[in-house]
Formats: sequence, C-alpha cells, structure tokens
Amino acid sequence: PGFFEGLLEGPGQRYLCCVSRGHLEVGPARSGGPGCFEVTNQSANPVSLAGAGGVSRKLGKGDVGALMPGDCVEFIGNAADGSGAPVMYLRLELVSDMPEHRGYPSTSAPTKAVVDVHVPASSSSSRGPAGGGGGRG
Repeated sequence: PGFFEGLLEGPGQRYLCCVSRGHLEVGPARSGGPGCFEVTNQSANPVSLAGAGGVSRKLGKGDVGALMPGDCVEFIGNAADGSGAPVMYLRLELVSDMPEHRGYPSTSAPTKAVVDVHVPASSSSSRGPAGGGGGRG
C-alpha cells in the first residue's frame, strides 16, 4: 500500500480522499530559527496547526503558517455520522533532536516528524517516527 493507505487503515480509510502527498508545502521558515518551518496548505481540505501551548490555527487552501518543534499539523475531515462536525483523522508532530530545543546550544542534530494516526469513532492507533533522517512526514 501507499504511505497514507498504510497509515489510515480500517475506518480511517474513508479519509484517504481528503489527504495526498501534495497536500502541504513545507520549507524552512524565513524567521524562527533552526528547526522552524513554513507550512502552506495546497489542498481544499483544511488542516490545523496546533502549537505546543494549545493554540490552534486552521489553514484553508493557500494559507501559510509557522511550525516549530513541538507543534502539530492536524488533518481535518467531517465526522462519519453525517453531522458535519469536524474531526481530526491524522496528526503529524514536529519533534526536534536539536539540543538547543532542549536547552543546550548546538546545531548538529536533525528535526523529524512523528506520525500519530487518529481514527474517529471506534478505534485509534499511533505510529512511531515516519521515514528516515531530516525533515519527515
């Protein structure tokens, strides 16, 4: 199976039509320091940038936001019950291996993403780090 097919198994497969490899454009942030990224939503399907401090910002198509270590990109769909209520079905968390993000000055370690799969309704699962070194997700 493909990357997303492998993550969104069982009931989560209903959301495969809401996510693609081209959903987000991610690049180094112009400000914010090492390990910070700029995220552009390229899809009509919204995402939310959830900060480590609990602040969340919804990104529609073409919207841009900043992603820092500890922040998450949450993929949003509609509930399966037909209510139209938004549900988060996939979350990517930016995790830093850079010592300065743990209080030690250095620039040698990479940043990686952790994939956390949320399947609304009856079940949920969690996956470990996605992919190899450097930025992932």
